[in-house]
Amino acid sequence: MRVKRLIIILMLAFPGGIFAQNLNYKIVDSTSYALYTQQQWVKLIKYGELANSNGIDYYYLNLRLGIAWFNAGDYYKAQKYFDRALKQNQNEQTANEYLYLIKTLINRLLSADINYNSLIESTRNQLDSRSPYFIPSIYFEAGIKFSKDKNIENNEPLFRFLLDQKITRRFNLGVSASYIGQHNAVWGTYNQLEFGLIPTIAIGSNSILNLGWRYMNSNINRDGVNESVFRESTPIQNEIGNTLLIVDSTVTDKDNSNNIRNVNAFFAGIEQYYGRFSFFGQGLIYIQNNDLNTDKTISTIVDKRIVIGNSVISRETANEIVIVKEKSNFINYYYQIMIGTTYTFPVFNEGIKIGLSTYIPLNDSFSKSVWIPTLSLRLSERLWFYGEWLQKKDIPLLYQNGNIYLNQTYELNHRITLGLNYRKSDKTQWYFTYLNEDKYYFSDETNNRFNSFIIGVNLNF
Repeated sequence: MRVKRLIIILMLAFPGGIFAQNLNYKIVDSTSYALYTQQQWVKLIKYGELANSNGIDYYYLNLRLGIAWFNAGDYYKAQKYFDRALKQNQNEQTANEYLYLIKTLINRLLSADINYNSLIESTRNQLDSRSPYFIPSIYFEAGIKFSKDKNIENNEPLFRFLLDQKITRRFNLGVSASYIGQHNAVWGTYNQLEFGLIPTIAIGSNSILNLGWRYMNSNINRDGVNESVFRESTPIQNEIGNTLLIVDSTVTDKDNSNNIRNVNAFFAGIEQYYGRFSFFGQGLIYIQNNDLNTDKTISTIVDKRIVIGNSVISRETANEIVIVKEKSNFINYYYQIMIGTTYTFPVFNEGIKIGLSTYIPLNDSFSKSVWIPTLSLRLSERLWFYGEWLQKKDIPLLYQNGNIYLNQTYELNHRITLGLNYRKSDKTQWYFTYLNEDKYYFSDETNNRFNSFIIGVNLNF
């Protein structure tokens, strides 16, 4: 036994030397098995990868390396070796069980179902007894978006609800609903309701099919009065002296229009995992039906005066009223592609994750693409920080991480999201989110800022 330990130490100390050149299946198998039974995980990893680099690659070695990396806490490298072991022995139970546990731990639950289905019934029953799987997850959040300039827009309350239920192994169904509105604004009221069905299906050990339908009803009722006053002064040359023509115009615009926008959005895409990387692509179709009822009364009062000094020598007053009542209905179609990637760094217990996604309009300029960088950072065992940055031109946007439909009547100079996710227990997670938005409105070329505070809770039953 002492001789074997000495050989192992020398091999690890001189990986490129004569000991590595003399490796063969029999030596590697007995040595790796000894390290495995002694639970010498770090030494087993170094020795096994040395053997791999020298062309020794077989089922039991990969299985032992997977178990070693699992116990060392690197689930992504463990997955690599378990996947390799399964290719060499497709009926292997141990590798499938570990892969199920790994994908559950790194939140790739639908992919875990692929491995679960390959297990024998007794192993499945053991896993089910530890954590029942067919349980619903419910997320609810509420908050207020505070408007900086109440002369442009008022505060907006918002609510969001999401139910995620596993229907069968490899198939989840999500149901979503949200509301955002604005009341007592200077121009009227605004209400938007959203409903959605979002099925997700595991189509491979590392592949997820995402499908979905979302319906939005946006109702804008205008009930505002806008008054504008203009003055023009024109000098008149004559024999009497300095004479002015003064024209005062008062324009009162009373708007009682109503705009109902119904949006049906359909999307489908694939998410693919490669170790620490994930890649996803999605196609989206928006069908937007617009019912516009225009009801405006524009009153113009013109007061013309000819003034010499402080004396008014002539005056004319005219009042003109224009009533505009129109009804129109039209449909817009929008087509987009969303692509993106994420990467989890092997530091801080898998505690840093970055991502980048983009929405590309297919019936508009590529320059209007929306880029969304994201960051997740583990602050402690139970506390995560997350953030993202978003900038949107005048295209509509059905953003995947929020049920709020971003329409094309304004441009987002930026939207910054900062949040904390606190995992109180396996059944309860709390979310605290802050958003800062800078909007630009095309209709009147004005800017306004919103500061939003949102609290959410996720419950597993």
